[in-house]
Amino acid sequence: MRQVMVIGSCEQSDFLLLACKVLSRADGRVLFIDGSKSRSTTHYISSLLHVGEIVEFEGFDIGVHFSTVADVLKWLAEQDEDAYEYVIFQSDDRSFYGGCSLEGMDAHVILTQFDKGSIQRNEQILTDLRLSERPVIPFIGLYVPYVVCSIQEEYIEEKYNKLAVQWSEEKVRIPYDERLYERFIDGQFAERLNLRKLPRAYRRQIISFIQRISGLEMKQVKQAYRMAGRR
Repeated sequence: MRQVMVIGSCEQSDFLLLACKVLSRADGRVLFIDGSKSRSTTHYISSLLHVGEIVEFEGFDIGVHFSTVADVLKWLAEQDEDAYEYVIFQSDDRSFYGGCSLEGMDAHVILTQFDKGSIQRNEQILTDLRLSERPVIPFIGLYVPYVVCSIQEEYIEEKYNKLAVQWSEEKVRIPYDERLYERFIDGQFAERLNLRKLPRAYRRQIISFIQRISGLEMKQVKQAYRMAGRR
């Protein structure tokens, strides 16, 4: 079971859910744990929340009722050994990752924006994890949304670097797109994830992100994307 940690103080449920849908077509069962304060994934599964701790949605599972990573791991220990090939944890809540082992995760992601509040909230989470007292941990940088402004990426990365974060050389950048925002709103009310007719640049970023967190071959991820788009 490959475990992926996503630390993020900004709204990104649409991107991560689409990534889970594709990954579930590539290499077995996927569990996405929404540990954010807003539990924003519930916008997509509101009619299914009464089903139980885990909800099946678009070919993968979502959990929104867990309070901490430790609660998730305890629940997983009670399941079949091979229940999931991938478990993706996402949270902007300092307490959700309390006592969490960074070394126990197979991949690490920082979700950030250029706004000051987003950076400060991420810094709080990373400080609680005491990164400065550990070896440098490699993180994939994911900008959602990415906007061109007077603040340079180097400045933001410098602030994270002080916390012993080693950013990946190639960042994942999702430019703000008003049409995409409209599509995601429609998808929330329809409770569906639609991969069709997404902008080419957005598709490339989803595929790149999945390949990097999963370690799968690029060819396999592209094939999974095509399969997910047909359903």
